[in-house]
Amino acid sequence: LVLAHHFKKPDPEALKGLYLDQVNAVLHTLDPYSSRLEAETESKTPIIQKQAPHFGIDLMFKQGSVKVIPRKDGALYRAGFRDQQELVTLGGASVSGMTMNDVGLALKQASYAGTVSLGIRKHAAAKVQLVHLRPADTPRLPVEVLEIDKQPFIRVYEFVPHETRRLLAEAIGSLCRSGSALILDLRYASGGDLFEGLDSASLFLSGGQRLATLVDNKGRQESYHALHNQQLVSGKVLILTGPFTASASEVFAQALQHYGVAVLAGGKTHGKCLSQRQFTLPDGSRLRLSNRMILDPKGRYCDGQGISPDVSVPENDMANTPLLIRLAWPYLVLENEQQPLEKNCIGE
Repeated sequence: LVLAHHFKKPDPEALKGLYLDQVNAVLHTLDPYSSRLEAETESKTPIIQKQAPHFGIDLMFKQGSVKVIPRKDGALYRAGFRDQQELVTLGGASVSGMTMNDVGLALKQASYAGTVSLGIRKHAAAKVQLVHLRPADTPRLPVEVLEIDKQPFIRVYEFVPHETRRLLAEAIGSLCRSGSALILDLRYASGGDLFEGLDSASLFLSGGQRLATLVDNKGRQESYHALHNQQLVSGKVLILTGPFTASASEVFAQALQHYGVAVLAGGKTHGKCLSQRQFTLPDGSRLRLSNRMILDPKGRYCDGQGISPDVSVPENDMANTPLLIRLAWPYLVLENEQQPLEKNCIGE
């Protein structure tokens, strides 16, 4: 399977005589995302989502720091927090040295107990705030419409097949009807289904425009284009990005930036322009392989480099949504008509 599908065409000699529990050592020399997962092991992704009852929090891990992102109508959201925070303590104990799975398990146990206290701050130099939360059963959708300082925006968490594009179209329609500017937050969109991401890009582009090209380990190329009669937006949109923006989310943002319909603000994206395929092995374990490179509309490969935003900010400001919107606003005017962004919705 590795020889047949991995995009890097590994050396057959390196795989000879390996036991299954030795495969990861070789896979990790090929790329950071290919791995064999034991049957009882959950897939590890940048975001952990726990079942209800929960505190309405997503967790993200970066360089030893645990970030908490409030979900709409979750406990942290209802406590008045809208933007990402850094988690310092959980239940009075420091989270330093804890893995993301450790933190997720501790939150799950606290949800059964009925309460949790979190020490959080905006960034490493900010003051720690202690908040007490109670769990609730709230929906966890891949797309949410949020509001900060009376400015609504659409946050995309993941490209889920048959869901994200539909929910994104509904959110666009809602903001168009209210006369609001179109702002998409992809800072916490760690990927998902590539083809859902490509279909979602069709909401902003003319039919037939090239979105991406996939290249396998035999050099075979397959290009994908925007769907016809799906465009809902005719002008520029603002997309917020950061280091957690990865995979399908990068492909989506890259296509819109390439055709000049999106201004990207925030931080450089993760740099994972690879598609993956998963195989179930006879012992019940799974083999996840990076099987194709993803090239942008110009044929460029972003893996390991990421996509640079049009408006970049220091790391401590990357989670400051009002600041990003304010800095990017001068770019969100149509060059020809000087028409504000809120008038750019087709049919509205």
